[in-house]
Amino acid sequence: MKMTTMLGIAFAALMAALLHPSASQAGVIQVFSRSELSANDQIDWGTLGSNRDLLSNPFDALSAGGRGAVVSKASVSGDFQLLVQGTG
Repeated sequence: MKMTTMLGIAFAALMAALLHPSASQAGVIQVFSRSELSANDQIDWGTLGSNRDLLSNPFDALSAGGRGAVVSKASVSGDFQLLVQGTG
C-alpha cells in the first residue's frame, strides 16, 4: 500500500472520529465531602426545614445552581435531624 493511500485512510478515519456527534450522558455521582463539589454550587440546608425537623432517609434537595440531589445514608437506618447552627 502506498504511503499516500495510508495517509488518506488515516486522515479520513480521524475526520470521521472528530465529526461524529457524540451523545451526552449523565450519571449518578457520590459526593462525600465539600471538596468534591463544584466551587460555585451549594445546598442551603436551612431551606429544608426548621431546626430539629426530621428529614426522611433518603430525601431530595435542590442546589443553588438548580441541580437535584438525593441525600441518603446507607450504613445507618433512620431519619436525618436538621440542626441549624445559631438557633436555640
